Amino acid sequence: MKRRPSILSLPSLSVLPIGLALVGLGSPNARAQAPADDDVEISVEATPASPSAPETPGAPLAADSAAATQRDVASLRQQVEALEKRLTESQAEAAALAQARAQAEADAEARAAAEAEQRDEAEEARKKEDILSRIAKYGVHLSGYVQVQYGRNQFSQDELQQGGSPLNQNRFAVRRGRLRVNGRWKYFRSDFEIDGSNTRGPTMSVRRASVSGVLPGADPDGLPLLMLTVGLTEIPLGLELQQGQDDILFLERTTGSLALFPGPVDTGAKLEGAFGVFRAQFAVMNGVPLDDRAGGPSGIDPTSKPDYVGRVGVDTRPLEKLHITGGASFLAGTGFHPGSNATKSVLQWNDSDADGQFTLSEVEQTTALGRKPSTTFDRWAVGADLSVDFDTKAGNTRIYGEALLASNLDRALYVADPTFNKRDIRELSWYVAGIQEITEYAFVGARYDVYDPDSDITDSRKGTVYARDLSIKTLSPILGVRWPGVARFTFEYDFVKDHLARNDRGVPSDLANNGWTLRAQGRF
Repeated sequence: MKRRPSILSLPSLSVLPIGLALVGLGSPNARAQAPADDDVEISVEATPASPSAPETPGAPLAADSAAATQRDVASLRQQVEALEKRLTESQAEAAALAQARAQAEADAEARAAAEAEQRDEAEEARKKEDILSRIAKYGVHLSGYVQVQYGRNQFSQDELQQGGSPLNQNRFAVRRGRLRVNGRWKYFRSDFEIDGSNTRGPTMSVRRASVSGVLPGADPDGLPLLMLTVGLTEIPLGLELQQGQDDILFLERTTGSLALFPGPVDTGAKLEGAFGVFRAQFAVMNGVPLDDRAGGPSGIDPTSKPDYVGRVGVDTRPLEKLHITGGASFLAGTGFHPGSNATKSVLQWNDSDADGQFTLSEVEQTTALGRKPSTTFDRWAVGADLSVDFDTKAGNTRIYGEALLASNLDRALYVADPTFNKRDIRELSWYVAGIQEITEYAFVGARYDVYDPDSDITDSRKGTVYARDLSIKTLSPILGVRWPGVARFTFEYDFVKDHLARNDRGVPSDLANNGWTLRAQGRF
């Protein structure tokens, strides 16, 4: 059976005999003259001949095939780009996942280490608490603090003053190192405190040692109704003397307080009570305060008469955020003027012309003197104090001050001795101060104090008598940071104006002795 192939299955015309192609193209009757049984049918459309670009029947198919190939390549390129993008994203996700896994492992290790450290600290605290709680069960409490500082002063010199004491004040020092043992029971209390310091060389001494009988008030956690204390305890006068040395934000007490009371404690008996808002204190004491600067003079009382000291005042809170305290104080006591021993007659040679030659004119006779007995004199003081505390958004604000008028009471700076001076010596001391807390972790403040050790002193210059001003004025700004109940760092600068120097004409003038101190305090 013969079949008729399609035109697409015919061989290319280029392989046919040239003569047959010419006959087929040139004779219109060629198709009619073909044998009837010929299974080849050729149909050629006549087109104009183009010698330079002959058009072949396969050109449209090649163009379609190239376009399809380009589309396939573009599609494959898009698929490759999509795969590359997915691969990149997968790699980034894998890296982020690995980093997150590593961070999680590091965080877990850090948490585990922190938890282990907390467990260790908790165990140590529990052991310590067990020891302290076992002691506290018997009413005994242990505490203390250490104050270490570095200071500089304009007056400091690498020299010794008369007597051998160094004038250098630019140095490190352990100002106080206190250890306290307090006993607290319902009707009985006891206090014992020791101090270690190298302010005047390494020393260790007792700073508080007392026992108290207590009559509790209605509130067992409040102030007792009455309390009688016997031993070495605080002098009940004013504000500064009764503040704990670790609670005072300023580094030292005011100049006047240090001059009139070398230390805040004395030995005696003290009765104090609290009745509502009223406060009352009365004490009978030796009158020889224990010097707060370690290595100070002896605290033995040379007189048989005691000093009587007291304070009455109020302590009230009229508003929830307002606290007011104030009072009046007094002191009446006896001072001591030491006598002198008996002396023998002696001959003394004074080489007045410094020639090293002995002459009779340089010999002096000192007459024998009998013993001079010691004498006593009266001393007194009256004072007033006021303190106002109120809370603000920044923290607690405290403004306070006190003034003290005294006679023959200076025992540390310009020692008052009316027997030697042939007159009573009047002293005046006062100060005002303010403290502003900046949250519970920082504070700023300033204090201005004035001390006049002798209001009646005169000075003679060239035969003329002048009233002399011995007053010492000190402005002390402070700045501090603290961790409540644990540590405190305080910087204080003292601007001091006094009349301890003289100018070229011999007129009293200011002595350059400003100074600053940086102190670190730790409590336990």
